[in-house]
Amino acid sequence: MRQINFTYGDFYEAVENLHNIKSSVSYNSPSNVLLHIYVSNISLEQTEIITALLDSTMPDVPRIGITEFPVVNKNTPKNSVRINVLIAENSDFFPFQITCERGSEKDVAIAFLKQIKEIENIKGIEFCYANQLIDTVAFIDTIRNELKNIPIFGSLSKSADIVNGKIILNAACFSIGRKITTDGISAIVYCGENLSIDIKVLQSWRPIGRNLKIKLEENTMLGSTAISEIDNLPATDIFHKYLGVAIDENFLNHVWFFPLTVNRNSENICLIPTGYNGQTFYFNGRISKDESVNFAYCTQEDIIKDTYNETKKINDKTPEALFLNICNNRSAFMKEEESRELELFANCVKEFCFSHSFGEIAYQNEYSDILNSASV
Repeated sequence: MRQINFTYGDFYEAVENLHNIKSSVSYNSPSNVLLHIYVSNISLEQTEIITALLDSTMPDVPRIGITEFPVVNKNTPKNSVRINVLIAENSDFFPFQITCERGSEKDVAIAFLKQIKEIENIKGIEFCYANQLIDTVAFIDTIRNELKNIPIFGSLSKSADIVNGKIILNAACFSIGRKITTDGISAIVYCGENLSIDIKVLQSWRPIGRNLKIKLEENTMLGSTAISEIDNLPATDIFHKYLGVAIDENFLNHVWFFPLTVNRNSENICLIPTGYNGQTFYFNGRISKDESVNFAYCTQEDIIKDTYNETKKINDKTPEALFLNICNNRSAFMKEEESRELELFANCVKEFCFSHSFGEIAYQNEYSDILNSASV
């Protein structure tokens, strides 16, 4: 098993050089190869041209990917097409595309389970979401209840905003599979008798201060959870009262640097809002009415130290491939120092695959949720 990275500075460079991917890899069957495709500031129409060119040179090769809206630094330029090729002679990758509307999550998940029922040696499932309007937690929980020991991972993109109480869809956001969709989910089922997938979560943010009680809303416009009150205050006021964050057009950009945490199964899970309306915050992940939250704090050096220790453990397992989903909030917090963290992962697998997301899916053992501010 090996990985090869191809990075292009813009759409035109990608179109001119895509043929080099096929000449750089060899494989026995298309199902033994997997393409991860991440595009930044590349239109849907341009991405369709890119995937059509890949179809002409590498027909039937599975692919998965998503639109990135990364913090621009030397690791992720403003305009880019990044393709990671995974070649695995003894494993197979089966692609699926799923259409889901809010309210149909459980039924759609059950239909997906029926589709993959006859596939042997399933060792993991990856999802890339381009639809924050659906309840991601409800969808994945339904699958997890049936496939309890199968790792589930992936990423969410920023597909919608709330402006003046109304949902505004982001037309620049889409997921990539055999087709490109603005309202669905791309999936890859990883299979192989000797394949093993392990999920590691790097969080680094630690809770500070006292526990803060919350009040949930029954219905949410966006994501999986809505919090209307924190510490008996309107949820949006809590950041202004304790941290002095002004409630203006830059509110969310400032809030993201001070994630909330909830302690679950002895693990601290970060939460950052994906949007807000009036006094209410909306989250991609789950929060129960009996849980409380804390503010969280860390430094860049905390993240580097934790990543150093974790990559030493990863190296001990001699991985053949590595995929990294990095929260946009984490990337913004690290700024140019993110390159130091990525170099540590490159010591494990030189040409590993990474993406930037607005929610990191991690379902294995104690971590079973949609995370924020994490690397998964």
